[in-house]
Amino acid sequence: SLKNTLELGTGSGAVIISLAKTLQTARAEPGFMAATDRSWPALKTAEANARRHQVRQAVSFLQGNWLNPFAPRRKIHMVISNPPYLTPEEIRQLAPGIKNYEPLHALDGGPDGLTAIRELLDQARPILQPGGWVLLEIGERQGPAVLEFARRNGFDPVMIRPDYAGKDRVLKGQFNG
Repeated sequence: SLKNTLELGTGSGAVIISLAKTLQTARAEPGFMAATDRSWPALKTAEANARRHQVRQAVSFLQGNWLNPFAPRRKIHMVISNPPYLTPEEIRQLAPGIKNYEPLHALDGGPDGLTAIRELLDQARPILQPGGWVLLEIGERQGPAVLEFARRNGFDPVMIRPDYAGKDRVLKGQFNG
């Protein structure tokens, strides 16, 4: 169910806008949809994109880091995010077109690339309803560590899904707390 969905670190809003547009096209009841970002300029861009795609009324945009704008009420069905997951070494190896134009906070996942992922999984627990889902983009070599952390934190079933290139890039986990 896409009802009561949050996107964390929305950036341009592409993911939450696509979901809202899909629900609009299917004439489905969207429920509550919201997106957060700590960057005010990113939120303004996301809002403009939502207006451009005629879904601005369907999505709330809130400034804040990850889930901080939300009280833990266990009403959320799905949390989605493309968090920063690169290590410092991976950032150094990025093409200049990415490294020089993307905000560092959108790329830097800490020493092992997992800082934001661990934080998101911790923060999602009190806000997800039992049976709710988390979908996170991860680095292609992070699957085993992310699976272990997710399982230890109440997510089961939990799995890693490949992207279109066949690389392990998405954590899909159901919260059973």
